[in-house]
Amino acid sequence: QARYPAARCLQGTRVHILQEILEWITGGDEHILWLTGPAGSGKSTIAQTIAEICADNSTLGASFFFCNGAHGRDTVESLIPSLVHQLTTRIKCKRENVGKVIEDDPTTLHRPFKAQLEKLVYSIFASETLNNMHTEIQPSTPINHFLIIIDGLDECKGDKHQCDVIEQLGRLSVDIRVPFRFVIISRPEPQIWDSF
Repeated sequence: QARYPAARCLQGTRVHILQEILEWITGGDEHILWLTGPAGSGKSTIAQTIAEICADNSTLGASFFFCNGAHGRDTVESLIPSLVHQLTTRIKCKRENVGKVIEDDPTTLHRPFKAQLEKLVYSIFASETLNNMHTEIQPSTPINHFLIIIDGLDECKGDKHQCDVIEQLGRLSVDIRVPFRFVIISRPEPQIWDSF
């Protein structure tokens, strides 16, 4: 799995920003949130803390931590396979659907990001809610979506790939049939800034 995160926030630190993000997760109108800041500002620590909190209350769908220079964690090719693997670990009733897509077209995992997103995420998870997914988990608070965290987008190779991720997840996030919210974390690089 492409998930080797930083340590979580120390007790009593980053309280305000963590609270704002948690409130957005449960009640915000938008379905995509961009957390940005310079290198060394603690973005990955915040991402890890949010991931652990949401894992504890069963609202985390998946997370991916890009890392420049780390094989399998610095390109967009691993993003969708990793997210889908984690999602079907939580939403077990969708494993067979994913398996059938790959069996019918083994090239799916080698397709461009947009095609992978369409075939492995949108076509399988759209029009679902947590209430009818048979997730085998019981979120501690009533929700109708899972959280997906993508950290370090600026460390993904290729400005175009970074922009594609934002554009395609942005399109996905506005579809009310898709039961996900996205937190994207990155440095404020110009191409990322312009894409938001």
